[in-house]
Amino acid sequence: MVIRLVNISGQVLYMKEIKNVKKFTENINVSEFAKGIYYLKVNAGGVSKIKEIAIVR
Repeated sequence: MVIRLVNISGQVLYMKEIKNVKKFTENINVSEFAKGIYYLKVNAGGVSKIKEIAIVR
């Protein structure tokens, strides 16, 4: 499984690869990121999911 957090320009701000995943929880510290829209992309076993994340302050 690969987790990526990217900004609206497509720049990868966070990436983590995890092997042999059955269940996984991850906390990503976004306190240093500017407010705006980001995308959380998860690829696992040939399946991709993208979720839009809004950081507001």
